Amino acid sequence: MELNITKFKRTVEAAKARAPKSYHSHIDAAAQMLMENPFIEEVPGGLRILSETTSAVYYAGLTCQCAAFKFGKPCRHRTAARLVRRYKENV
Repeated sequence: MELNITKFKRTVEAAKARAPKSYHSHIDAAAQMLMENPFIEEVPGGLRILSETTSAVYYAGLTCQCAAFKFGKPCRHRTAARLVRRYKENV
């Protein structure tokens, strides 16, 4: 996924401005993953993410298959999908 870094950084900052401080680290983790992981692609309803650390594949949108989501914790994969959606909305 190719991102305009300036526009993406603005998207991340806008997301952090709207989110509680407790979510900022999740937003930062999602942003870093989007900028560094070459194995992310858009699919209908969200993202397909191949984890570089575990080789697991996550489909993130309204749900996710990761442990964080299963236990009701903030999920960086879903956060990444929301960041991409917001990035694309602000053309």
